[in-house]
Amino acid sequence: MLVMPQDIQAPKGRLILPQVQTIRELLDKKCLVMSVTTDKFLTVLPLLARAPKLIITDSQVFGYVYENKPKDARIICINDAGKELFYVFKYDNGPDYIQEGLFRIMDEDGLVGFADSLGNVIIEPQFKFAYPFKGGKTSAQGKR
Repeated sequence: MLVMPQDIQAPKGRLILPQVQTIRELLDKKCLVMSVTTDKFLTVLPLLARAPKLIITDSQVFGYVYENKPKDARIICINDAGKELFYVFKYDNGPDYIQEGLFRIMDEDGLVGFADSLGNVIIEPQFKFAYPFKGGKTSAQGKR
């Protein structure tokens, strides 16, 4: 599922290039693609026979989507240029929990870092493993 905020600078009725590119890549990989605007996200979820396994969203609405997504859905955050920023670290059969305002993220190489609830990368992925923050600190292992 693609959760796409509407770009007010885009011509009415048109998608911005990164949205088109993401849809095209998913179709090329033979994926079933569903897209919704941010305001319809919560309306559409209960109408689905099965919850989406993967949600791709823009960094502008990442916090909202993250807080409201189905427990087992994997989430990927992309920026305005369509570049994948990170995957949310999977923990305990679901996405990592936000602790002290941060959650763990992973890059395409499986390295771990941290982002805040708005989707801003706070610590770039660079560790083989990192524990959640507690008391303002984390313990990380295997820096690249």
